[in-house]
Amino acid sequence: MLCWKCMNEYTGYRCPKCGFDSESYEPVPTALHPGTVLNERYLLGAVLGKGGFGITYIGYDNMLRQKVAVKEFFPSSVAYRDSNRTKEISLQSSDMAQVYSNGVRKFYDEAVTMSKLRNIPSIVGIFDFFYENNTAYIVMEYIDGTAVDKIVMNQGGLDIDMTLTIYYPIIQALKRVHSAGILHRDISPSNIMLDDKFRARLIDFGSSRAYSHEMSTDLTVILKKGFAAAEQYTRRGKHGPAEDVYSLCASMYYTLTGKVPPAAPDRRVFDTLQPIRSMGVDIPENIEKIIMKGMAVNEVDRYSDMEELSNAIDAAVMGEAPPEIETVKERIEKGHGAERARKISPVPDPQIALLMGAGVIFVLLVVILLVLLLKG
Repeated sequence: MLCWKCMNEYTGYRCPKCGFDSESYEPVPTALHPGTVLNERYLLGAVLGKGGFGITYIGYDNMLRQKVAVKEFFPSSVAYRDSNRTKEISLQSSDMAQVYSNGVRKFYDEAVTMSKLRNIPSIVGIFDFFYENNTAYIVMEYIDGTAVDKIVMNQGGLDIDMTLTIYYPIIQALKRVHSAGILHRDISPSNIMLDDKFRARLIDFGSSRAYSHEMSTDLTVILKKGFAAAEQYTRRGKHGPAEDVYSLCASMYYTLTGKVPPAAPDRRVFDTLQPIRSMGVDIPENIEKIIMKGMAVNEVDRYSDMEELSNAIDAAVMGEAPPEIETVKERIEKGHGAERARKISPVPDPQIALLMGAGVIFVLLVVILLVLLLKG
């Protein structure tokens, strides 16, 4: 029989490879039970991960005789399933039917696009996609490895050479993904897997892009605090490659320091993000500046895409000064890009705002005093 956790064959009750005990296993609520077959082909095992918008299972392709990962579109804020009675997903309210339907379609459409980019190194491959159980599924390559966040939690921050070895190939791969019009929107150390040869693979596509903000008033269910760009917290924000730049640089920050960055919206009010070198990390100053720039709160102050980020890293590694990317303030002072700068205005520093407010009050008091003196 196949082990529900690792999909290797074994006999008895406990898998000798991973230690899975079939007798003590407790199914995840709302998830499909191990042993479920989808599309008359894919045998599901245990749940690999569950988020606000989907459930990922380990699976086995009965046709090709290989392990796979199967992602199910399941926005928990609007959908539910009594897995003891049915495989079908139901909605918590009929008012969300159109929103849910749009989410399923976007999830499926993105899988179609991603399947055409199957041969991009460092990106998990997509093999199949289909509708079933009133939802959609994506069948992906199964990566047998360890997530970067687990490595950092066990070993502490990694050095800069190892960090660049992990992230530089992913940057190159994301250039091609973005050129196809796809954003990941959920890049984090938990979504970057390292195999036994230390090769990095970015997993878990087909998630945030398919999720509609209308599905929940609590966007934290689809955002990883510390890794999501500020514009991901609003429906009206400008969405583009720059938000993946933020998430990737925040992931590099965590990989080097072992510290999760402060949430982007909190940094708008009072930025407590510590410079990497201030925490004792041995990293060239020019590389530190690149990572910190990639984590700028305002997207116009960041590298706009992976091409700019890659060029900056290339120059730094070669010992050259990274290409200068103007900030909002610099563009306004030069009279360039003012229109773009107005779209996303930087939030003023609290101390500056306080001083400005005090100045206004002082002027008003002087005016009142002059009026009283003139009347007297």
